[in-house]
Amino acid sequence: MAFKMSPKRKSIEPSILLEAVKRVKIGKESKKSVSLALKIPRTNLLRYLDNIERVIPDISVATDEDLLQCLGHSSTVGPTPIFTQREEKCLMEYILKCADLYYGLSMTDIKKLAFEFAAKIGVGFPPKWNEKQMAGRRWFDGFMKRHPNMSIRKPQQVSLNRMRGFTRENVDLFYSNLDRVTNSSGGGHEYGAQAIWNMDETGFSTVPNRIGKIVARKGARYVGMMSSQERGTLITMVACVSASGTYCPPFWIFPRKNMRAIFLERAPEGSFGVANGSGWIHQGEFVQFMQHFIKFSCASLERPQLLILDNHCSHLSVEAIDLAKNNGITMVSIPPHCSHKLQPLDVSVFGPFKAYYSNACGIWTKNNSGRVFEIHHIPEVLGQCIDLAFTPTNIKSGFKATGIRPFNRDSFTDSDFVVADFLAGEPNDQNMEIEDQRLIVFNDSSCQIAIWYFHLCEL
Repeated sequence: MAFKMSPKRKSIEPSILLEAVKRVKIGKESKKSVSLALKIPRTNLLRYLDNIERVIPDISVATDEDLLQCLGHSSTVGPTPIFTQREEKCLMEYILKCADLYYGLSMTDIKKLAFEFAAKIGVGFPPKWNEKQMAGRRWFDGFMKRHPNMSIRKPQQVSLNRMRGFTRENVDLFYSNLDRVTNSSGGGHEYGAQAIWNMDETGFSTVPNRIGKIVARKGARYVGMMSSQERGTLITMVACVSASGTYCPPFWIFPRKNMRAIFLERAPEGSFGVANGSGWIHQGEFVQFMQHFIKFSCASLERPQLLILDNHCSHLSVEAIDLAKNNGITMVSIPPHCSHKLQPLDVSVFGPFKAYYSNACGIWTKNNSGRVFEIHHIPEVLGQCIDLAFTPTNIKSGFKATGIRPFNRDSFTDSDFVVADFLAGEPNDQNMEIEDQRLIVFNDSSCQIAIWYFHLCEL
């Protein structure tokens, strides 16, 4: 028995749909007469009109684009949106503003916000929204696809001091100092990319706190990962990279009273290590690092070098400054609490480096079952990760993002300083309001953001 194929349904031109809706809703013509005149199936016309009435009760104040969006014929993607383009734009800008204020909204927060927004302005929404008091996942996925300038990201914790310290004044001061020492016309020296360096120290534990995801039995209440110890021991690695994409061999600080040869037995070639009781860098260890750096970079009065570093007290000893001066090293300090955005190593290198280290520790534990992962194993494991993270691409992108090389004092926009403006108690029209739709107030004492939802009289 042969099956008869149904004829392919013809699509309706958007302009004809617009005309039909306007003739029924504004011209008050009958649905039947409009359906016959424009050759639109009556059931289709009724469905389109229901969509319009649910979202835009009064179409006389709506634009053609808003109407087409409700009819499913706009450039948007996903299911028919609940909100108009203008309303979605308000939501999108509000969400991005919260992220700029270090108060980013999760997917659940956004779904609850969408439900409250829809209830506030009186637009229709599916009954399930009422049951769960939030929008559905289908709406959220469509909303994200319609706004490709947003993405789901894992945030980094930022302290209140860093939020306060990253101000336009501090950043301008840093760039002014950098311009003064690198501009030959202003009495400085023109450094090549190979002579511009950034140093910073970071800690690594024998028990990494960042563990990757694994595949486990569905429904299991507890999923564990084998570790050689309950609590880890921390060592410090001092890294130094140049704007040309190269790096200095690591400088290690071990939490022991005496340095032992086994600590550097399998460390990367050229490594240098010292030991002290804490494992942290102090003024004495920084002087030793400077000697290590001078040896590797061949710094001298004839071959001057520029070293950019944070303003930690261990970097400010008279001995270290004299050593730099006598070897042609100019040191430029990053302002307090600004290193998370002005230090190339923090911006583009240490993140992937620590991720690679966590994975490498897991592999070492699996390959050395029953053995304890100790501090002298860290340099060996990190040596396997350095070539993966300290790539020329990563290093150069850090110098570019911070505006150091190539020099760009406009690397940061006003949105980067919004939080500092709030904390300083000097709000302005730009960071206090978004199209007069809602007001965001930052409460300094409790570090909470109180949100006054949506002044909607203009919608």
